Amino acid sequence: LAARYLNKRISKEGQVSKGSPRPLREEQLEYAAIDAAIGPVLVEKAMESINATVNTEIPRVERWEGDDGISKVISNWRFTHFNDDEDEDRSEHEKHQLEKFKASQVFGQSWTVSQTWIVGKQEPSIPSLP
Repeated sequence: LAARYLNKRISKEGQVSKGSPRPLREEQLEYAAIDAAIGPVLVEKAMESINATVNTEIPRVERWEGDDGISKVISNWRFTHFNDDEDEDRSEHEKHQLEKFKASQVFGQSWTVSQTWIVGKQEPSIPSLP
């Protein structure tokens, strides 16, 4: 997308995988900063490419007034982070909940749950551990 909308290629060499050693290398920090910052810019450029705007009265993306075609395919995305320095202390129930949430181990004993839902639909409840 960066190549298409910004005429730039983003090197994936600094991309961090699970279990990467700490501290992060300079190129990993740079990649993380670019990766975090580029998303909103790409969304803006993609919307411009289809002449879309955001209707603030009814939160949705429109190509023309009353258009809801795009809203049916646009998702909200939420990340919930769980951190625990003492993974051995997690109860079996908590470990089962992390599995149920399809949590991803980010690093160390940190876990993240990713949730998506279509704009305008009921959002899922925020995951929590007992």
